[in-house]
This record gives sequence, C-alpha cells and structure tokens, in this order.
Amino acid sequence: MAETADFPAVPHNLRELHAATSTPAATVAWLRAHGLLARAMTCDCGEAMQERAYTRSIDGVTWRCGFDRCRRTKNIRRGSFFEQ
Repeated sequence: MAETADFPAVPHNLRELHAATSTPAATVAWLRAHGLLARAMTCDCGEAMQERAYTRSIDGVTWRCGFDRCRRTKNIRRGSFFEQ
C-alpha cells in the first residue's frame, strides 16, 4: 500500500483491509485516518469532549464532556457517515 503525508494508505484488497482493521481500536483508528469518524467532538455546552470507554455503547467507546456540570455523552458515530 502506498501512503502519502496527506492521505493514508488505502487497502487494495480484502486481506489488507482485514489486516488494517483486525481489532476494534485499529478499526476506529483506520476510520478516523480516512475521515469516516470524527477526531474531535465539541459538546453542546461548548466544551471539548474526550473519548472514553463505555460498556453500554455498542462501539465500546463514546465521547464524554469534560465539564463537571455537564458530563453529556455522544456516540462516536455522531456526525459521521455511520450515523443513522
């Protein structure tokens, strides 16, 4: 796979795609590298959100507001190609 500084390598076949997405963390990283998931999220209150492990989410991670009085969560799919 060829890779440039502006655009990460795109798998040329299913074997390469499987290797690039072999774990949930690798899959999320690959999706972010290709612009399919957000790299950052801002809460409705205006504060930056952090990605946190969250067992109640089907993805196992979620965005969570860092502001103590807010603590809202958003699915990592929010605002992406995968949001329904």
